[in-house]
Amino acid sequence: MRKIFNYSLFFILLSFLFINSVNAECSYQERKQLLNEAKAVDINFDVHNKEEKIVGINPNTELEEEYITTTYFFKMNIVSMTNNMFAKITNNYDSSEIIVNFEDMKNGLYSFDIENKTDIITYYIDFYSTKDNCYADNITTKTVKKPKENPIYYYSVCSNEKVENSEYCKHFIDKNFSKNEYDIVKELNDIVNKNNEVQNGDKDFMTETVNLISTYWYLFLFLIVLILFISIMVVVRKKRSRL
Repeated sequence: MRKIFNYSLFFILLSFLFINSVNAECSYQERKQLLNEAKAVDINFDVHNKEEKIVGINPNTELEEEYITTTYFFKMNIVSMTNNMFAKITNNYDSSEIIVNFEDMKNGLYSFDIENKTDIITYYIDFYSTKDNCYADNITTKTVKKPKENPIYYYSVCSNEKVENSEYCKHFIDKNFSKNEYDIVKELNDIVNKNNEVQNGDKDFMTETVNLISTYWYLFLFLIVLILFISIMVVVRKKRSRL
């Protein structure tokens, strides 16, 4: 009798475990809803600046002096993440890992600063479910690139209106150029100089034309009168021939 009771109890417990395991399964509809919510999360970067005090050598006095300079930093923003998920942020630059829970959001926004401005860094944002039936299930992964400051932007040639809108003169870039700095700056200078030569050539041509007319104005006047006289004679002859 005791054996029968033990077996009965075992099967009852087993059935409860089976029911719980069935109920704990993440359904297709739940996964679809979670995926739609994760897709609606916006991830972007802002560029901010701040003033910093630095100490440097004054080349005129050769003494240490304190300067105030403006530096830039980036801010990653995660917008509109719901309470059905949390995010894990990693990157291809270092081993850092950030966990963002819904409770960390302030007015639908979570932000953190990135001081690195010399490297293009790819960030991976993995979204995981917090729903009971789907807890810790990976929903989706989003990938975003943090741009870097473009050193060519600070070359004087980039202030020229002929090239200031070139991709080489953008302040921040999200891809590395295939050419080195020297070749790029040379190419930009060549474009500026070529445009200047064309403009100077046009100006020289106009100047020479004006000078020629002002010097031999009487010849040009005679030519104009002659052309008018010939045109009038042609018109008169045509009219007579019709009579």
